[in-house]
Amino acid sequence: MERTFNSKEANIRYLGRTYTEDYKKYSDGEVLKDVTFFDWTMSGFEIAFCGTGLSANLVTNRFDLGDIRFYVYVDGDFEPQKGTELKVGKDENREYTLCEGLCDGAHTVMIRRASCCCRGGFDDPRGLAGRTGLYSVTVQGADPSLCDRPKDKDIKLEFIGDSITCGDAINFVDGSNTEDGALTYAAFTAHKLNADINVMSISGNGCICCLFGTPLLDLPDQYLFTDSLAKGTSGADKWDFSRYQPDVVVVNLGTNDRGGVPSNFGYNEFKNGVTKSVNGGAVEHHTGVKDFLSMIHENNPNAKIIWACGAMGRELCRVIDEAVREYNEALGETVAYFAPLPENWSYDNGKAYDDCHPSVLSSKIYSEILAEKIRRILG
Repeated sequence: MERTFNSKEANIRYLGRTYTEDYKKYSDGEVLKDVTFFDWTMSGFEIAFCGTGLSANLVTNRFDLGDIRFYVYVDGDFEPQKGTELKVGKDENREYTLCEGLCDGAHTVMIRRASCCCRGGFDDPRGLAGRTGLYSVTVQGADPSLCDRPKDKDIKLEFIGDSITCGDAINFVDGSNTEDGALTYAAFTAHKLNADINVMSISGNGCICCLFGTPLLDLPDQYLFTDSLAKGTSGADKWDFSRYQPDVVVVNLGTNDRGGVPSNFGYNEFKNGVTKSVNGGAVEHHTGVKDFLSMIHENNPNAKIIWACGAMGRELCRVIDEAVREYNEALGETVAYFAPLPENWSYDNGKAYDDCHPSVLSSKIYSEILAEKIRRILG
């Protein structure tokens, strides 16, 4: 026997910043009611069920690409490297087998997105984000049913970052640069602490400017919204912070604010002038860090904030450290902490195959540093 449940079932535990809306298919115009979308890195869902197997009808607006990747974890340790890869695409919505052939009884399945949110172009009418969502789940078994909603973890973490947090170039898959957010320092830190995790990360972006030294999709501009990249307009989807109040927010920004290497892209200087560069932009970045700390604290008043930086360049570490200290002094209490990370090329085999971004090895080292710091902060 089998039984199907829609995405709005209260027994489904969603992970990350998600939203539910009707979806009009691009391929044939059919409207799918109440699709719950999870577009950010490491977002997804968890289900406990009674039966022998579970399948999910998943929707994607990148059906012509077929490369939005997930990991499925069944009945056991959700250690980042133990998931089974699932590629979603080719069809705009279809049924995917998540597990089958299990003994008839109680089981738990978790699915997390490994691909980053930005999977389209600025001119793509479908928006910047590669949207993926759950339409329904189907349980197989003698008496198939959903069990109680899986419990939230005791510790809640939030990670805000760039390509390092997206897992860019962390995994050499099929000879291509395939990012993998499930193998990053953020994923390993959450696993070490047995914590829930929300991730907001966009490759190439920063606190006040992007890789090219210009404003683009900088994370402070996205933080108040659920998923404005998917919606297409910022301001139309205010995030309800009561849905997820983290104990610790980890910000890993600054790599792209230092300007990256714009000469590699044909730039002799930053497009918006040297005031955004490392030597001329210290004041702007110093202010940007404090402004973002204020935004995070205002919306998560009980959370501690760790600002990490240094994995791919340490030029802005001093500026960030000073901004964190001044923010705490002005607030009159210690809310924010600075966590300098050692450069990833300081380790043997510490870099990914692009000889730049951190590898899985470096990610594990960073997770040890951050997990220990979080333990001390939370006591």
